[in-house]
Amino acid sequence: MKEFKYIKMTLKALFLAASATFVLASCGSTDRELGDEHTVSVKDTRKTITTADSEAVTDAFTELTTVVESKDSSSDTDSDSSAEETSAKKKTTTTTAKTGTAVIRTQGATTSDAAGKSTGGNTGGNSNTGGGAPTNNDSGSGEPAYSEPVNVYTAPDPVEDPTVSIYTDPVVTEPPVTDPPVSEPDSSEPDVSQEPQVSEDPPAQEPPSSNRLSVNVIYQYPELPTGCETTALTILLRHLGYNADKVSIARYHLPKQDFHWSYGTMYGADFRTTFAGNPENSYSYGCLAPCIVTAANSYLGSVGAGQSAYDISGRELDTLFRDYIDMGRPVLIWITSDNLHPTIPTTVWMTPSGETVQWLAYEHCVVLTGYDLDAGLVYVSDPLSGNVSYDLNTLRQRYNELGRQSVCIG
Repeated sequence: MKEFKYIKMTLKALFLAASATFVLASCGSTDRELGDEHTVSVKDTRKTITTADSEAVTDAFTELTTVVESKDSSSDTDSDSSAEETSAKKKTTTTTAKTGTAVIRTQGATTSDAAGKSTGGNTGGNSNTGGGAPTNNDSGSGEPAYSEPVNVYTAPDPVEDPTVSIYTDPVVTEPPVTDPPVSEPDSSEPDVSQEPQVSEDPPAQEPPSSNRLSVNVIYQYPELPTGCETTALTILLRHLGYNADKVSIARYHLPKQDFHWSYGTMYGADFRTTFAGNPENSYSYGCLAPCIVTAANSYLGSVGAGQSAYDISGRELDTLFRDYIDMGRPVLIWITSDNLHPTIPTTVWMTPSGETVQWLAYEHCVVLTGYDLDAGLVYVSDPLSGNVSYDLNTLRQRYNELGRQSVCIG
């Protein structure tokens, strides 16, 4: 503190003045007997001061100087501590400003993505992470808080669908066996016993080897570049006679959630139940069957329909052929885009519940419309490619990789 420095300088001046007084008092004098004396020489002038006087002045000055220096040192320490605190606050403020949460849309589903979908759909390519797990950047510090990703693509145990009519062989009814009437023998005719007529069992009906339903396709582009699920749902609703609009379903009935970074961790939707991003942009991901069931039932409820959507995931592909296609009912299934491209694990993020999930690139949703077992083909209404056929074995493999996700309406 400045006032302590001024006091210190004043004390020094007083000490010098006292010393000068002793010098002036002794100028020109000779040695005198003053008891316990101490003789010093100042510029050939002999001055004599008593030891008691000298020590008293020196001790007083030393004591005051010590007090002043102690206060001064304490003040300097407080000042340094305050300065460090202020600097820390500024640093914290700067860091906070630097690491503020920034909402981003994370998916580069473009032609140039190495792990992306070349023709659209939901690949999950991230421009900040190169299509892989997110890394730390300016929006956070420290290691990401991710744990081992939950395998959300495990096929669930199929639940009973109250609307399905299981394909069964027709019941064969045996005719009642009765004794033939006995007639009196005709004398004009030989006595010949009449044998009862036994009807043969009709041959058991074999399941058909092929079946294809007529379904009109709707394309997801240009309005919904990552909205294959919403578009496939619209195809199915239109087939059932509803005047559904894909954009309206995406905006008003589909559960959606964007992404954000926070301290090195990316947070986003649980895409099992919520669409990850927004299907109206090219940088989103997608969703699975439970999310589409929610969207479908939201729409059906808004128009007062007497039908509902059901999550029938977990069923084998051949079961869908028999229980749905053969009954004249197309269903939604999840496969991959780009001519059934193999799935690729890409971006990792944390869901609102704290689970870590990982997206599979090339995820795609289509409407299953038919099959041909002899030709080894499956027919689908594809929001990207139109009404097309795919290799049965390859489609089955992709369907299994995506967890046998499927949805019906009934």
